[in-house]
Amino acid sequence: MEFKDLSQKEIDDQENLTKERFKRLIPKYEWESQQSGRPKEHLVDLMNWSKETFKHNLKQNKNVSCYIHNKIVIDGSFLQFCDEQSITVEVLIKESVASWNSDNDNEHFLVQGVFKIKKGNLEFLHCALFHKGNQNEDEIAFFIVADNSVFYDYVQLRNQYDKWLVERDREHLQIQVIGGEGFSYSRNSSWDDLFLPDDLKKSIKGAVDSFISAENIYKQSNIAWKRGMLFYGEPGVGKSSAIRTIISNYDFKPVTVQSGADTNDSVLTEAFAYAQEQSPGLLYIEDLDTLLGNYVSISHFLNLMDGVSANNGILIIATANDISILKESVTSRPSRFDRKFYFPRPNHDMTRKYLEKWFGKSLNKKDYTNLVNISIENNLTYAYLKELYLTSVFNAIAEDREKPILKDILSAMDQISSDKQTADNNFDNNDDNNGSRTIGV
Repeated sequence: MEFKDLSQKEIDDQENLTKERFKRLIPKYEWESQQSGRPKEHLVDLMNWSKETFKHNLKQNKNVSCYIHNKIVIDGSFLQFCDEQSITVEVLIKESVASWNSDNDNEHFLVQGVFKIKKGNLEFLHCALFHKGNQNEDEIAFFIVADNSVFYDYVQLRNQYDKWLVERDREHLQIQVIGGEGFSYSRNSSWDDLFLPDDLKKSIKGAVDSFISAENIYKQSNIAWKRGMLFYGEPGVGKSSAIRTIISNYDFKPVTVQSGADTNDSVLTEAFAYAQEQSPGLLYIEDLDTLLGNYVSISHFLNLMDGVSANNGILIIATANDISILKESVTSRPSRFDRKFYFPRPNHDMTRKYLEKWFGKSLNKKDYTNLVNISIENNLTYAYLKELYLTSVFNAIAEDREKPILKDILSAMDQISSDKQTADNNFDNNDDNNGSRTIGV
């Protein structure tokens, strides 16, 4: 099992119904000759018919039983797994092929029928057959036909396939967004590139490292292998950047929730379940102070935090702009958010380093000192400092210059400082009108 940063296209290529795969799906028998007596309604009758009709294809067929399951389907993923594991798939009968196009113009597929699957001494029949189910609607029944003596080996193979799927999914560099569209990411954010005070970076990195390395200690003590971390500080001070750095530097499968009105209790439940399946999984929730009480039930969130299974690893990181909105039952209860990290505005040193990152040698020492002082006086965060650079570039383009000069930067600084003052005044007015807010139980 070896995966390396698979793209969505590479996974789609594995799923694709190629000409070679289509040839492999030609059935051993003509379906019409096998239809006689095939039940179409009751599942038990269908399983018994499958057993009696096809068990002669198994070398061990003296103590054959049927087992209902839905862990395996005959599609591109399973055939890819079989190729890697030297597993043969023989099509005994084929009822139909369902297919659909992916975003990369590959044709995904799912085959219904009866299939003989063999690896070494293990043989079993995989059945995916239509029948009339509840309310007489067409359904697909998934079950296997196998000798009782090989059932344990079948379970081992099935679990091996489940693990293969999880590992492949982990190597697909995509952030799963429950309630929204996932998006790809690159492992291009290093700790050195993260603009935060050194002691804060060291503490965050240490907390994540200890969570990863302490897996056996958690499990031997029968304690849920989880960690809760709360990043708080005003917008634009690096909380999201810290999360991106963690995602880039650890083998987590990240998941988050769509922010806003589309997020509710069921969406959050699905996000927790997905993260626990990954082991270790990273669930990050941005703007917790806005989410709780407005879109997600506080009691439901606390129950999810307290109910994480002891068998699975999950790191939960939440961000908040104003921690005072969250009551102690959310922030201070043991085993919920074990570590809280305050993200300050950039000081003189961090402001200068951040400006130098963007403007390089465009400014001299005196100019940098002046810009740093203005930035500190206006309480500019990293987000505003980045916007300062972008606005400077636009000012330069308007004057037919390839790079911004001091004039462009000072003009941008006036605009950024004015915009921030307006935003601060609006926030203060809204806060006065709404009164104090407290979220929690």
